Amino acid sequence: MKNVAKYITLLISIIFLSNCSKDNFFQLERAPENPWNTPAEFEKAVIGVYSRGLADDGWNCNYVNWTLIKVSEADDVDWVNDPEWGYHRDSKLQNTYTSLVWVNSYQAIAGSNVALDFVSSKNNNPFPTASDNNQKYNVQRIIGELHFMRGYMYYLLTTMFGNAY
Repeated sequence: MKNVAKYITLLISIIFLSNCSKDNFFQLERAPENPWNTPAEFEKAVIGVYSRGLADDGWNCNYVNWTLIKVSEADDVDWVNDPEWGYHRDSKLQNTYTSLVWVNSYQAIAGSNVALDFVSSKNNNPFPTASDNNQKYNVQRIIGELHFMRGYMYYLLTTMFGNAY
């Protein structure tokens, strides 16, 4: 019985190793494509960051949860005694709303970083064939909005989860 198991293991190993050659091992069949080929497509990068950072639906909205948590930490708030809310003037208490702010903020930061890395990889001129007006009023504006949203998300995270000095 042991010999049969050894032969089966040897056979499986040979099959797997015979499929791996140096030339095509871990090679992608299709290279990844650039997601933004025009300034109009690049606009989608900042729209996604705004959507994740500010304008999600219902209780999944970063700004609403952050504002509610910061208000409920104030000394004059007495209406948050309901244990279902889980605030009790302590933002370190992990609940659904605090974790949503954490996740959504870092998703918005990641989206900003991907788009800004794309700009950096193109020597800060991602669309060299775009007109001067398009460069000035669209591409540079989008880059500025990406920097702003990344900073604003860090601000939300710092004021909510950072310790005071």
